[in-house]
Amino acid sequence: GVYRENDTLTTDSVGAIRMKVANIGKADSSDYILRIFLPTKEYFVYESPAQEPLSPGEEKIFIFTFDKLIATSSTIIKVEAHSNQDEKDTSNNTATSKIENF
Repeated sequence: GVYRENDTLTTDSVGAIRMKVANIGKADSSDYILRIFLPTKEYFVYESPAQEPLSPGEEKIFIFTFDKLIATSSTIIKVEAHSNQDEKDTSNNTATSKIENF
């Protein structure tokens, strides 16, 4: 489908989040999964199938859609990347985004 950026979402809207996953390290990543905590009426966590490893500097773009939004003044979408690879710094494996002004 075609999506357009919109400043206002309602509980009848279909929301979408566009995210980039990048390997900013110096070695190939291992396989990884994405867990996405969506702001829906019925609590839902999407867990992706295993994703192919990324080479250093490589990135992928993902677009996720969701409906049945919760009407709150501020909702956080949390995305976590998990892999079995030992990492020196895991603080960059999680991202959040706010949806405001329902």
